[in-house]
Amino acid sequence: LGMISDSNAQTFTLPGTGWNKFFPDEFIIPSNHQATGMIAERTAASEPGTISVTLSVSERQSWIYFSIQDTSGLDGTPPASNNGNSATATFPAITTSVNDCLICRIVMAYSSFTVLPLGTMTGFTFVDSIFTTSGGSIGLFTKAMTTAGTEAAGTCTLANSEQWNAWTFAWKPSGHAPLLVGGSI
Repeated sequence: LGMISDSNAQTFTLPGTGWNKFFPDEFIIPSNHQATGMIAERTAASEPGTISVTLSVSERQSWIYFSIQDTSGLDGTPPASNNGNSATATFPAITTSVNDCLICRIVMAYSSFTVLPLGTMTGFTFVDSIFTTSGGSIGLFTKAMTTAGTEAAGTCTLANSEQWNAWTFAWKPSGHAPLLVGGSI
C-alpha cells in the first residue's frame, strides 16, 4: 500500500494488525514539508474487500494498493528513497541478496496539477498511476531480477516539474519468483 496526502503533517493509521510501514509517514521533500507519503506491507490472510486508512488530518490523498504472490518479505540493502524538485524522478539503487527478487519502484509527487503520465523506465514495467487534484500523484513500476546483485539507480520523467519522492524496494522469493498478481487504485 502506497499513499500520498496533501497534508504536511499527515499520520496514516492502518487498520487491524500485521502491517509494517517500511517507509513511514515521510515528507515529500523533507526540507519543504508540502505533503506526506507512506508505504506499508501486510502478509495476506483473509483480506477484506476494502481497506480503510485513518488520517490524522482531513486532506485529499492518492493511493495504490497491490498484491505480491510467492514472497517471503522484503530483501535489499537497504530499501531506500530519494527526493527532489524537478521533472525527472531519480530512484535509488538497491542490492539484493538472493536470486528471483521482484523490484518495485514507487514515485509520489505533491501537486495541484498532475505529473502524469509518467515516462518509461528502462527495464521496468509500468504498472499503474493515479492523480488526485491537490492530493498528489503516485505511480508503480516493477522488474523481475533473476540474479542477486545491484539494480542501478533509475529515472522516469514527470509530465511537470514538481516535488517528488522515489522509493526502491525488493520482494524476495518464497519457493517461486514473486509475482505482482493484482491490486486496485
